[in-house]
Amino acid sequence: MKDIHFKRWIPPIVWMGVIFLLSSIHGGGGAYLLPDYVLHFLSFYVLATLLWWATALDFSWGWVLRLTVLFVVAVGYGATDEFHQLFVPGREAAISDIAADAAGAFFGLFLLTHPRMTFFRSCLMRKKPAGQTMGVNTAE
Repeated sequence: MKDIHFKRWIPPIVWMGVIFLLSSIHGGGGAYLLPDYVLHFLSFYVLATLLWWATALDFSWGWVLRLTVLFVVAVGYGATDEFHQLFVPGREAAISDIAADAAGAFFGLFLLTHPRMTFFRSCLMRKKPAGQTMGVNTAE
């Protein structure tokens, strides 16, 4: 049986909690530096990237199924978060927010899987060899 890397799931779960907490703020009409749709896009861009990283070592179903599952999970979380906002005073659910969530998740997964983005992907997956620190080989 494969060794499952549970520690990799901590960042996406924490990020989901941050999204939930931010969407629980009463009123929601505060002054932000960025428009609402940009905040949704960026939040779910980060979520999709963290989900991709969490499944990088354990997901063996093939990349198309992996991307589909991750996209559905991210957009599904966005939809449930919008539903949650129905019960927060001063907040409302909006299909446009789910669309921004989906766009952010799609773009994040696209960047990770596009052939020209291998440098970005390799930076996320890079493991340092034993004895190597900051690009300097100390094992010699």
